[in-house]
Amino acid sequence: MQILIDEDRYQRLEQRAIAERRPIAALVREAIDLAFPGQEAERRRAAESLLRRRQMPVGDWQKMKSEILDATGRGL
Repeated sequence: MQILIDEDRYQRLEQRAIAERRPIAALVREAIDLAFPGQEAERRRAAESLLRRRQMPVGDWQKMKSEILDATGRGL
C-alpha cells in the first residue's frame, strides 16, 4: 500500500519518529489502530476498564470460584 500525504503531515511524522527513534511506518500503524481499533484492542480496553473499577469484595473464594465455574458450565 502506498499513501500520499502533504508535507506538513510528513514533517510531523518524521519529527516524532526521530524523537522516539521509531520508524514512520510504526507511527502510522499505531495511529490506524487508535482510530480504527480491531477486536483485540476493543477487548483490551474493556478489560482495562474493568480493572480500573473499584475492587469487588470477595468473601469466600472457594464458593465464588464454584459459582463462576457453574455459571460457565465448567463446574459440572
